Amino acid sequence: MRRAALLLTLLCPAALFGQGLKVPPAVQARPGQLVVLRAECPSDVEWRVPPEVQIDKSEGGRKLVLAVEPDATGKPRVFVLTAFAAVGQKAVFADCVLTVAPAAPPPPVDVFKNDLAALLAKDKSATADDRSNLAALYRQAAPLAEDEQIATGGQLLAAVRKATESKALKLGSKLTEVRRRVADEVGRVLPEDDALTGDARREIAAVYLRAAEAVGGGP
Repeated sequence: MRRAALLLTLLCPAALFGQGLKVPPAVQARPGQLVVLRAECPSDVEWRVPPEVQIDKSEGGRKLVLAVEPDATGKPRVFVLTAFAAVGQKAVFADCVLTVAPAAPPPPVDVFKNDLAALLAKDKSATADDRSNLAALYRQAAPLAEDEQIATGGQLLAAVRKATESKALKLGSKLTEVRRRVADEVGRVLPEDDALTGDARREIAAVYLRAAEAVGGGP
């Protein structure tokens, strides 16, 4: 059972009037989160809970620690927990409705980043200096994408080649597959009509910066 660091502690009203049993009427929790549920009763308390709810009782059943794993379908889960006790000559009962939120969806897979990592691992000839030079090349290329004096994708690629020529010469044939993959990603976000829009400029700049981070580390 995965246990979240945060405890959600729910307390009933402090005063107990007469003989009876009080529990919170409703509880909300995240999947795997520990929930501390407290009952107020002069007698020991027993609980009837569904088998999906994992519990740990203490203090004569007046303290209940519970957790529920997420539903496999990604839907909220609702359970009724029933507390019961003998108070005097009477059996008393109280229900608490437990609602467990769906699990958060997993983060999207960054295919581009994963591809670059695989290509970098494959290229055994590249040195740390080579990777640093390539990362610097991409950091230099990123602001060109947002230069409004550069109107088209063709002009942008020409400007990037010119601005980064010295770094490219230093690299020679090193990291060719990585550079090709970055070029493919830039080509994927270039507008079909070649005219650079604000959105396209931001996307292209982001590709270069993500490539710089993947290749050389750092922001």
